[in-house]
Amino acid sequence: PHAPYVPPEPFRTRYRNDPYAGEIAYTDAVVGRMIEDLSSRKLLDATLIAVVGDHGEGLGEHGEQTHSLLIYNSTIHVPMLLHLPGLIPAAKTVDHLSRTIDLAPTILDYLGFSQAIGQGTSLRPMVEGTDLDAEIMAYSESLYPSLNLGWSELRALEADGYRFILAPRPELYDLGEDPGETKNRIDAFPEVADRLERRLASLMESMSGSNGHARQLVDSRTHEMLQSLGYVSSGHSPKTEAASRVDPKDNIELWTKIESGLALFNQGDDSGALDVFKRALAEDGDIPILYDHIGWSYIRLNQYDRAEKTYRQAIEHGFDSVDLRTNLGLIYYRWGEYEKAEQELQTALKLEEGDL
Repeated sequence: PHAPYVPPEPFRTRYRNDPYAGEIAYTDAVVGRMIEDLSSRKLLDATLIAVVGDHGEGLGEHGEQTHSLLIYNSTIHVPMLLHLPGLIPAAKTVDHLSRTIDLAPTILDYLGFSQAIGQGTSLRPMVEGTDLDAEIMAYSESLYPSLNLGWSELRALEADGYRFILAPRPELYDLGEDPGETKNRIDAFPEVADRLERRLASLMESMSGSNGHARQLVDSRTHEMLQSLGYVSSGHSPKTEAASRVDPKDNIELWTKIESGLALFNQGDDSGALDVFKRALAEDGDIPILYDHIGWSYIRLNQYDRAEKTYRQAIEHGFDSVDLRTNLGLIYYRWGEYEKAEQELQTALKLEEGDL
C-alpha cells in the first residue's frame, strides 16, 4: 500500500474505515488469483513465487504516518515470501537478517545460476539450515530530508543484532531486547556504536563513486508520477552546515503537517493544500518543497502573480531547480514577457545540463 490509500471496489466499501487494510486485501486478492490460475493449469508446484515488500508504513510509530523520512524498522522491515515445492520447505521461517538485494541472487541460485549478482547474496543456505559464507549487514538511507526539506540525511547499518542510525543525534538499538527501536542505547554501548559507525563509513566510502546522488533521466510522465509519490526532488537545497544539523526526527510534527498538505495537493485540493503549506512555511522558511508546491498550487488556481512571487522568494532563499525556472518561464510567456521567459527557460536548461 502507498498513501493515499484508495483501494478499488469492493474493497473500498468493505474497508471504508481502514483503507490501508483495504489495499492489503486487494493485493492479497490479486496474488490469490495468480495462484489460482497457476493451480488450475497444474503449474503451481513447478513455479517459483516470490513476494516481497519495498517498504512499510509508519502508521504512527516514531511519529511517522507513512514512509520516506525516517529509517526505523517500522518502514524498513518488510516481508519476503518464497514458494517452490520440493526445494523450499513449506512454512519454513528464517529469522536471520536478510535484505531485498538478496532476493535476485536467491532466485537465481534456486534456478541453477549461482554466480554473484549485484551486492546481494543467496539466502538458500539459510533456507536450508546451513550458515552463509559471508556476513550480512543491512544498509538503509533516507536522502529525502536533505533533498526536499533542507534537513539532515539519514543513514543506518544493521548487523549483529544492533542497528546504528547516523544522524545529528545518532542512535543505537539493541534489536533483541527492543525490536520497536524505542530505547536509544548509544550511551550504554559506545563500543558497539563506534564499530558500526566505522563499518558504515567504510561502506559509504565504497559506494561513493557510484551511489545514489547520480541523477538518471526519465520521461516526463514517469517523473511526474515519482514526484507525486515523493521519490523525486524538484528543488535543490543549499548544503549549509545549519541544514545538516536539523535532525528529521526532531521535526516530525512539522513533517506530518507538510505531509497532510501533500495529500491534499495530490487529491487536487489546491486551496486546502495552500493553507497547510503556508502555515508550515511560517514555522520554517527554509524548506524547498514548500516553495515548490505553493507555487504549483497557485498555478493550478490560475493565480500566476502569486506563483511568480513565491518562486522569486525561493530564489532569494538560495533554492533553485529546473521546475522552478521552467514555471517562471511559462508564467512570463503567458504574460507576453518573452525576453524574461527566454531567460528563465535558458537558466532551466543550464540547471538540467548540470544534473546530467
